[in-house]
Amino acid sequence: MMGACARGVHDNDGKSIGIAPEWIGGFEPLCEKCSEFIYVDSMDERKNKFVENSDAFIIAPGGIGTLDEFFEIITLKKLKQHNKDIIVFNIDGFFNKMFEMIDEMGEKGFLYKQEELFKIANDIESIQKCLKK
Repeated sequence: MMGACARGVHDNDGKSIGIAPEWIGGFEPLCEKCSEFIYVDSMDERKNKFVENSDAFIIAPGGIGTLDEFFEIITLKKLKQHNKDIIVFNIDGFFNKMFEMIDEMGEKGFLYKQEELFKIANDIESIQKCLKK
C-alpha cells in the first residue's frame, strides 16, 4: 500500500518521503519512487521519523506493521507528543472489527475519549474533508 501511494504521489508531481531501515529490503522491496528516502537503524526510529516528518497520518489497510504504527501514533497523540490528524481509511469496512474492539475497551473503562484521537473515513472524499479542517 505504501509503495502504491508513493507511486501515485510521484505520478502526480507530489513529494513523498520513504523511511525504513535498510535491512527491511530483505523482507520487502523498498520504494524507488520517493522524492527522498531516509534510512534508519530500527523500526522505532522509523516511527519517530514519521512523527517528525508528517503533517497528518492516514492509516490504510495493511498488516501487523500497520497496526503497530497506528497504535503507536494514537498512543503518542493521547500522551500529547503530537497533535496531528490521524485518519483511518476504512475502505470496505476493513477496520470495523478493530473499531468494535476499541469501542468495547472504552465501554469497559480502559479507554476514554478515544473518538478525539482519530477520525474514520470510508472514501477518498472523506479523507480530503478531514484534512481540510
